[in-house]
Amino acid sequence: MIKISNVDYINTLPYKHAFINSDFIKKNAVVKGAHPAGCVDELLNHKADIGLVPVGALDMLKDIKLIQEYGIISQKSVDSVLLLSDVPKENLKQVYLDYQSRSSNGFVRILSDKLWKLNFEYLVSKKGYENNIYDKTGGLVIGDRALKLRNKFNYCYDIAEEWYKLTQKPAVFAIWVANSNVEDEFIMSFKTVLENAVVHKNEIAEKYASEYSYFDLKDYLRNKICYRIGKNEIESMNLYKKLLKELSD
Repeated sequence: MIKISNVDYINTLPYKHAFINSDFIKKNAVVKGAHPAGCVDELLNHKADIGLVPVGALDMLKDIKLIQEYGIISQKSVDSVLLLSDVPKENLKQVYLDYQSRSSNGFVRILSDKLWKLNFEYLVSKKGYENNIYDKTGGLVIGDRALKLRNKFNYCYDIAEEWYKLTQKPAVFAIWVANSNVEDEFIMSFKTVLENAVVHKNEIAEKYASEYSYFDLKDYLRNKICYRIGKNEIESMNLYKKLLKELSD
């Protein structure tokens, strides 16, 4: 059985729904959920054969095949990758990076340097760090926690919006990858399941909308999250990797 590691956030709901309802997946694979950094760890530790991987972690993985047509993307605003603070970002001294993230932490570092022209002290976070976001300490928060917290702070900076201001390109947060030993035949069938998720995302949003009272699921899945990766998204990914490398050099 092929082991699949899927990000366990609301933004992957179409993928989850497609997996649950796919006879091919039921017969040939086991699907587990993890946060984005956890998906990377699953692949690195050979606990997964296929994973939805943060773009910022791709260089950590060796001997992989990109399933580069599908991932998690936001065209202009995302609502679930946020820099939260009590004061304007210009007044922040410290910023927590999100322990669940790989890509989004990189976006914050790039934006701070290239767009905002701000020099934060970055803090390593652990579970519960959101309670320490106050005064001149901000925090990057991603995923379902961001959806719940986005109206709880005085200032909320949408990282996808800020990336678009800098580049006029979509923010590509994650992409599906497979270990090199996964057969191409399986990957082709897996892509069919992913495409089914994308095609039916509006129906899936309608089906599950009543389960999420604290935000508009239909607007989120229909207008904030995209799943197909094309030429513009590939260019954005390459630019992200280039700018991140420049910060490290």
